[in-house]
Amino acid sequence: MRKALYDRKLRALLIFTLTLLVPNVATIVGGFHGFFLTYLAWSALIVVSIPLLLRSGRGSISVANSVFLAVVLVFGLSTFGFLLGFDIRRYPTDPTSLAVSIALFLVNTLGIEVGRSATMSLAKHAPTRVALGTLAGIALGSTFPALLRYFSGVYGRPLTLAADFMYSLTLSIVHEYGGLVSGLLFRVVVDGYWRFSPLVLTSAAPPVLRNAVLALAYYAVLILVLYSTRGLRGRSRELLEFSRLKKVLRVLPESILVSLALLFLALALLRYIPLVVTSGSMSPTISVGDLVIVHAVGGYNVEVGDIIAYAMEGRQVVVHRVIATGSDWVRTKGDANPDPDPFLVSYRDILGKVVFIVPRVGYLAIVFQTGGWVAYSSIAMVLAVVLSVAYVSRRTRSRKLKFSLIK
Repeated sequence: MRKALYDRKLRALLIFTLTLLVPNVATIVGGFHGFFLTYLAWSALIVVSIPLLLRSGRGSISVANSVFLAVVLVFGLSTFGFLLGFDIRRYPTDPTSLAVSIALFLVNTLGIEVGRSATMSLAKHAPTRVALGTLAGIALGSTFPALLRYFSGVYGRPLTLAADFMYSLTLSIVHEYGGLVSGLLFRVVVDGYWRFSPLVLTSAAPPVLRNAVLALAYYAVLILVLYSTRGLRGRSRELLEFSRLKKVLRVLPESILVSLALLFLALALLRYIPLVVTSGSMSPTISVGDLVIVHAVGGYNVEVGDIIAYAMEGRQVVVHRVIATGSDWVRTKGDANPDPDPFLVSYRDILGKVVFIVPRVGYLAIVFQTGGWVAYSSIAMVLAVVLSVAYVSRRTRSRKLKFSLIK
């Protein structure tokens, strides 16, 4: 038995070492050949390693739970994007290019998580496993020069490290309680949002605020992971002890969160995205503060009279009506503007068509996007208060449980 344990740890150490070294092949060989060899070696390592590292963790987080937690995190980030603004992310529309991008993304993501799982297998105790997995998640997937640049500049941007650390810690906790498959799916959903979503949380906000929001969002999901793990143990007793009204009140917030997350996931999969209108150029059809739902299908099948959303100068999103079309362009105009827009809009810059308008619900987002540091400070204070209340509530429940055990 001791020899078998020694062999498992030796295999895990070898997998971790190879996962750490493989990205540097691109630096050593260089060019397309280095890129090709890196991903070929990484793919082979993943195929060989996954059967050796498959484990169920402690069984407290199922695969479905890990996907739900990832969707909740993406929903939270999108909510912050609605308040602070979005960045437009382009991804290939050609099926072959899109398939290649997805394949490279999966190889990179799976490689890092396989290395994390191997690293965690080296330790015996859970806290040590989580600590090693957190450090491995930050270090793996980068070349040695990139790691040196990252850590050498950490003093100038400590909140960046804090956000990365909280995300890596959350992933390690999911690995510990759910196993390799749960960790992989959590990572694929969240990183897939950053890589392939047409709109992501803006990078135009002050870096301090953006990284603080990311760190607090990851921390909130981490608390949710730990809370759900504790809750799974006493669920049957909980159902027997509380009255029907108390059961409803306890389940209601979670039910609302689940419903909103599932609604967001369905809209994201169907490529419907919300945008807040901040100017009156489309008045009276669309007013300032209205929320428009855009079906992000690109510039195909656009006709005269359609209201479209398009990217101007790569970042700003404009919602105007199409008044003329060409072979690869459209001309647009705001309903309230006397003249058409002084440029042609290429099909590749079109996000999609406006399919639904919700009046006035976007005023809060406008306040946050145009309020400067006052709005940013308000967000930070609200987040701090919410997390403090959650922490105090959790500590209180823990002390009550300890006191009841002593009695």
